[in-house]
Amino acid sequence: MDPQTVLGLKTPGLAPLAPLMKGADPAALVIESRRKIVDADEVPDHKKDDLRVALQTFGGLLVKDTQLLERLVWEGSMDLEESSAVQSWMRKGKVEGLKLGVQKGLLEARRGALLAVLSARFGKVEKDLEAHILQIEDPALLEELVRRAAVVPSSSQFFGEIP
Repeated sequence: MDPQTVLGLKTPGLAPLAPLMKGADPAALVIESRRKIVDADEVPDHKKDDLRVALQTFGGLLVKDTQLLERLVWEGSMDLEESSAVQSWMRKGKVEGLKLGVQKGLLEARRGALLAVLSARFGKVEKDLEAHILQIEDPALLEELVRRAAVVPSSSQFFGEIP
């Protein structure tokens, strides 16, 4: 399909797809698509931002210079954070970041508890044992190891029992 057909439509809804169509210069099509989106008076600004996000996504398949592409799409407006699509991604990113932070905190707490029990029972924890404990990424295993550390007769036996 000819990109000019899409860019000639009354509404800019398909404009983000124009750079993917037969055309000599994808960057020029990104610019024309951006103009089509920005100049659409009947489209609310938040929808324009969503269309620009789509344009950046599709344009990125052909324009490999991401900084250039960002300038082409967002020239004259850096309201990217106001886009509902970007806000949704940011919310998801925050949730994922929070989950990772909680997971990391849980691992650190359980490693710390295990090292504290070993230190209280056997004195200074050997560097090899500490290094091994700090590499464990399974919170359930760390919890079980805290229980074992409370009853095992020696730190060397404990070290030998760690999977």
